[in-house]
Amino acid sequence: YPPVWSSTPPHQGAISTITTVQNDRLNINTASAADLTALPGIGEKKAAAIVAYRDANGPFTEPEQLLQVDGIGEGILEKIKPHICI
Repeated sequence: YPPVWSSTPPHQGAISTITTVQNDRLNINTASAADLTALPGIGEKKAAAIVAYRDANGPFTEPEQLLQVDGIGEGILEKIKPHICI
């Protein structure tokens, strides 16, 4: 007999606990380095530094913690703040 397929996709109704994009903002705790390069002023090196910092220190609790990442200063933080979430 052929398999019986449900008309409801298996993911329908499921709620993801990890969201990379939320309200058109990128979650800096779950975004990949490739995702982070979409932010203004963030290239591959800075994106990799953000991910490395997050891996070493745990999730960010506030955007200002990005200032502790090599290569991220006040200017870049102000550019990306409207585009990120925690």
